[in-house]
Formats: sequence, C-alpha cells, structure tokens
Amino acid sequence: MKRFFSILMILIGTMGTASIGWALDWYMVLNFSIPDPFATNGALQNRLILGVDPAADDGFNNQWDTIAFPTGPLQATFPHPEYPSHPGYIAGSEWLWQDIRSNDQPSHTWNIDVSSDRPGANIILSWTFKTAGNLCQRPVVRLIDATRGVTTEISPGGGSYAFPNGDQPTRLVVDFTEGVSAPPPPPPTNLWSPRQGKESILLSWSGLIESDLLGYHLFRRASGQTAYTRITSQPVTSLSFLDGNLSPGETYFYKVTAVNPDGCASGDSNEISVALN
Repeated sequence: MKRFFSILMILIGTMGTASIGWALDWYMVLNFSIPDPFATNGALQNRLILGVDPAADDGFNNQWDTIAFPTGPLQATFPHPEYPSHPGYIAGSEWLWQDIRSNDQPSHTWNIDVSSDRPGANIILSWTFKTAGNLCQRPVVRLIDATRGVTTEISPGGGSYAFPNGDQPTRLVVDFTEGVSAPPPPPPTNLWSPRQGKESILLSWSGLIESDLLGYHLFRRASGQTAYTRITSQPVTSLSFLDGNLSPGETYFYKVTAVNPDGCASGDSNEISVALN
C-alpha cells in the first residue's frame, strides 16, 4: 500500500526590491510526521528545507535535507520508504526541488498542500529557523493554516504545529517578509599593515565609535584568487588583527567590514595588498 506525503509547493508571488546592503541568508527546516505503526520507530518523518545556498546544484534528493533551486514553480514529493518499490513509482519523484533564491526580493509566499492516506491521524509540523550572515533586515516568517484559520509565527527558537489529517489536503502558507530595517554601520577606513613577519601580517584600520557596533570581520585572498574568505570566526572588537600561518613569498589582499549586533554589515573598507618576503 502506498503511503506517502505529497507536498505541492508553488511560488505564487514576489514584490518590491530589497534595501541596499540587505542580503538574504536564512533557512528553515520543516519536519512533517504522522503516526505510522509499520515504521521501526512508530513514526514517519520527512523533511523540507527552505533556504539560500549558492552551492546548490539542483541534484539533491531527500535522503538528507539538502536544498536545491530550479527556476520556476516546483513540486516536492516526500515518499514513504516503501514508495520506491511500488509499481506506481516514478523515477526521480523523490527529489526535492524548490525555488527560493531571492537575494533581491524582500517577500515570498509559498503554498504547501499536505495530505496523507491516514485520515484522522495528526500531522505534526515542527521547525527550526536559523539566520546568519548580513541581515540588515530581520526576516519575519509566519505559518498560516488556511484550512483552519490558524497563524503561527516561526521563531528562531523553533516550534511545532499539529493538525488532524482529513480526506482533503490541508493548505499551509509559509509567508516570509524582510522585517524592520536596521541601518548598516559605516565602513572602516584606512586599512593598512604596520608590520609583517615571515609568516604573519599585522593589520590596522580606523573605525567610527558606534554604540551598537559589534565589531569587525576581516577578509583575505591570495594572489591568483578572485574570491575573498572571511578569516574571523567572531567579530574583532579592536582596531587591529594579526593574521598568521601564512606562506612566505606570497602576496595577500585584505579588506574589513563593520557589523552591528543584528548581523548587519557595512560596506567594504579599502583593499590593501601585502607581500611577504
């Protein structure tokens, strides 16, 4: 007997233009589950991730929560483990496809139709929601049960929502808006290197005194590289940084940004290059 969820997701609209300096960098994990006495642990749980991942190559399946991006409307099928052996199985239908790439879009809405062949059993939706990177506008995400008129705000701390499964699919709406704007701090200036060692470079810069400034992030690339890599795991609170374990004879390029407590980063400082002897 075929037992599986079918989640139909259609990107129904976007609007507006993001503010300058705002970048979308967030993801959400939605776990759908219903009681399943035939499963080893008594419950069938399937996952869906919404997020932004520039490295996604559209080739992932639902064996793990990896995100993928097509270019238009989508359908995602989360089968019961027995589904691939069912005569009605369509090769590739277990892949997860989703379209939420939107670094320049401040709002998204997704419709999700959720159903199971077990009427009367509760479907439980739980989630985690994480943000990172340059968030000059904190996102606000809401889950709306359009079938029952229940709205739940999805917070970074996670949560859950349960509803009874019926003969007809339940319409869930995930609504994302960019939230309240937080102005980015001014960019640092006068980045330079007062001293270099054989395998280290001391960096210094100037920054304005801001009451809500969290610190600074530094970025580095070597000669022959085009992309910068952030070399600070946490914001630096001083106006200097010692970069070590470098290769003698190499030339390195640096820039620095300021970041406030909301994770909103400034523009880049001036770029400098430093050659090690």
